[in-house]
Amino acid sequence: QPIDFRQAVTSKLVGEKIDLEVFRENATHTITIIAENPPRRMPHVSRELSHAYVMFAGLVFTNFSSDSTTGSKSTYRNEYNLKQTADLILDSGDVKYEKIDDRLVILNTILPHRITRGYGAGFAYQPIFKINNVIMRNLNDVAAAIAEDNGNKYIRFEFFNHSSKNIFLPRAEGFAATLELQKKFGIISPISNDVKKFLDSSNKKSD
Repeated sequence: QPIDFRQAVTSKLVGEKIDLEVFRENATHTITIIAENPPRRMPHVSRELSHAYVMFAGLVFTNFSSDSTTGSKSTYRNEYNLKQTADLILDSGDVKYEKIDDRLVILNTILPHRITRGYGAGFAYQPIFKINNVIMRNLNDVAAAIAEDNGNKYIRFEFFNHSSKNIFLPRAEGFAATLELQKKFGIISPISNDVKKFLDSSNKKSD
């Protein structure tokens, strides 16, 4: 019975020898490799730890990690597809992650509110690409883009794989909705402490 190549490889122990038959340049070669843990392309985050987040008008953005899940609807297939998407983005070169804090950011969930009515399954768990035409490389970028008052009445959220589908939210109404949702769901702050520290330090520098 044929089995998935990944299953055959990941069933090996670290340090164990693996014989591979490779077809290359019109010839078959047999090579032996030693199984090892590959370097992580994204951070491993324990589900027991609190996650950094940014919430605006019910849109909740979080870092994508190797433990990212899709909440109560999580399945192995959903998680695998999300990780495949992450690999495609990392390999595409559309976004260069240069700083140590750079992470792929996803729209983790959408809290119910009249301002986000109509935005649902098509956007949940999608990686964010740009906000107001600025490329997002981490949660700090997301928070800064939302907080920036550039005179536009709307904030545009653009997602990978959704080149023709974006979320447009009125800026002023969005901040009002954020306060309403904080009160409704008992959310102390619309952004996590680490992101708040970044924004505070950025504001001090600009002053």
